[in-house]
Amino acid sequence: MVKVSVVICTYNRGELLEGSVRSLDNQEGIKKDEYEIIIVDDGSTDDTADRMKKIETGVSLSYFRKDWGGRSEARNLGINKSKGEVVLFVDDDVIVPPLFIKNHLRHYEENPDKKIIVRGPIVNIDKYQIPPDFKVKTSDYSGATFCTCNASTLRKALIDTGGFDESFKEYGFEDNEMGWRLLKYGCKVEFDFSAHIFHYKPIEWKEKGNDLEVMKTRARELGRSGAVYLKKHPHWKVAMAVGVHPLTYYPSLLLDNPLLCQIGEELISKGRLKESGGIRAFFTKRIFRHTYLKTLLSALKQER
Repeated sequence: MVKVSVVICTYNRGELLEGSVRSLDNQEGIKKDEYEIIIVDDGSTDDTADRMKKIETGVSLSYFRKDWGGRSEARNLGINKSKGEVVLFVDDDVIVPPLFIKNHLRHYEENPDKKIIVRGPIVNIDKYQIPPDFKVKTSDYSGATFCTCNASTLRKALIDTGGFDESFKEYGFEDNEMGWRLLKYGCKVEFDFSAHIFHYKPIEWKEKGNDLEVMKTRARELGRSGAVYLKKHPHWKVAMAVGVHPLTYYPSLLLDNPLLCQIGEELISKGRLKESGGIRAFFTKRIFRHTYLKTLLSALKQER
């Protein structure tokens, strides 16, 4: 009997995905026939398909390739193909510890209602290996209700609420929106600090050559997605989440102002800041936030 379906949506991360699958195959406290891994390839152009055909696992591994349609569409396919009572979402660039699935599953075994969302810490790493010594920090906690890098819930709850909204085509907020509807459905969030996951995040866009335009493109996508989220659910909590509530917006105006961002862009483009330095990280965050908010406000204005 399949208890848990681990769903991973991927795009052009074949090598990292292979490592994620191997760590999921190495789970303890759960039998191999009690969980499955479902890969949904959202139109990759790299060697993802070849890697998934060649990889050998002791657990059931299903690979589905589709034309690009966005994360929501890909996750919905994974839900539809899943057999487990619980669907556990992780990203394609993570490494999971041996007790990861067990720590998620025990919440459902201990909770008769099972109408829950289980979340765990997301520990960012800049080298693709489990650190020998680490401690979970506050920065490893995401405030999102349903952060799909590390989140699970009942398959029935996902089906009953209509799955992920496929109008989200660009990066961001589709999992927040899904979480909003799961809360309305009656699910309660249970955060388990032992259900941690290691998320590979190289230093400040290092894998993209530190291209500021790549980062700003991502910020613009997030801004447009934030507008979609707020339009669907015009609630003060959603306004807080996307950053346009007065309590979050006005402080951002001070920190993420155009002049500060212009100075940061000039320093970064001329190579005057260390790649891994704190000053660079500060300016990078300011530039991202400014680009995001500018796009978000523009998208909201267009929709009125």
